[in-house]
Amino acid sequence: AHVATRLAEQPPRLRWNDGSVWIRDELQGTWQIVGKETTVGTIKAGNLTWHPDFQTPEPSALNPIPAFPSEVVTMNMAGEMCTATFEPGL
Repeated sequence: AHVATRLAEQPPRLRWNDGSVWIRDELQGTWQIVGKETTVGTIKAGNLTWHPDFQTPEPSALNPIPAFPSEVVTMNMAGEMCTATFEPGL
């Protein structure tokens, strides 16, 4: 039988009785500007919903979803293609 123990780490991890470790990290949550505590928007289900201060009514679709750690993610913002690197835990 396979048995897993949840490890209290970030990102969440499962340690299986065969020694393997699974890491679950998803590109979702609140996007904030570091050092300013300014919220840019919320990322959920592959879309960035902008904070009202940015006056962008439509969510921006992120690609690719799911995104793997250290992968480049793109989105179209007002006709301009923007890129970022997904760095879990930052």
